[in-house]
Amino acid sequence: MTFNTYRKEKKRSYKKNAFNITNWKYDKEGDYFTCPNEKQLTFRCRSEKKDRNGFTRRFKVYECEDCTGCPFRSQCTKAKEGNNRKIMYNEKWEQQKEMTRALLSEEKTGEIYGRRKTDVEPVFGFLKANLRFTRMSVRSKEKVENELGFALMAVNLRKFSAMSAN
Repeated sequence: MTFNTYRKEKKRSYKKNAFNITNWKYDKEGDYFTCPNEKQLTFRCRSEKKDRNGFTRRFKVYECEDCTGCPFRSQCTKAKEGNNRKIMYNEKWEQQKEMTRALLSEEKTGEIYGRRKTDVEPVFGFLKANLRFTRMSVRSKEKVENELGFALMAVNLRKFSAMSAN
């Protein structure tokens, strides 16, 4: 399955945008990024954030050496004047994205993903958006299979009645 920005990152405009940190030069030995103004964003510290589900994400924080007087400041950062550009880099997330890109670039996997987008996703989208089926009301694998079966049967009956009306 793709990550939320997969399609966006495949576009030419995204790849050519000099202000996306994915397009910045990274020096592995020195552990720093280089911004479009040729300034270094060096590693400062590690940080952790918990989301509302209690999941902890670990980041590496990079900060620019000096953003004062930068001609690209308004395009590059929303930080207040006097503050430098910071990057929160999640190594695990970037590794997962790279693995997904590699898998989807394979011919066989890409073909399967292409079919899934047209065959499976619209059905679940319809279930969630139109039938408001977003959660199971039962527990246990058997009961969940039954409930999902009823929901999918409703989708199929709707399709059947639409076809027979024509």
